[in-house]
Amino acid sequence: MDLPAPLEALFAAEQRRDWPALGKLLHPDVTWTIVTGRGSHTVRGRQAYLERLAAAYRDAPAATFSVHRTWLANDGLVATELVDDGGRVSLDVFALADGLVRHEWEHLLGVPHPAEP
Repeated sequence: MDLPAPLEALFAAEQRRDWPALGKLLHPDVTWTIVTGRGSHTVRGRQAYLERLAAAYRDAPAATFSVHRTWLANDGLVATELVDDGGRVSLDVFALADGLVRHEWEHLLGVPHPAEP
């Protein structure tokens, strides 16, 4: 399934580390909940989102990821399976509003991506 245009643009901006372009795709009151095996943390607001994302790449400036799967729910939620260049998997669920990311729930699974069946 194809990515909705706002997410395609968001991921492209993230890969380029183009934070101003990425910021234009975020709702001003965006929330980003990061879920790990140790709990969760929610980042609130466009500026905090951009700061947290930029900080994540400071330690791994060459890191990349690819979208392996996309699911579109009837209620407008979009789920993506992302795999980074180290093979670690995350499941990211997005709620879009007026073409902007309103909510993101990122589940860091941290497991190697399985071979395709």
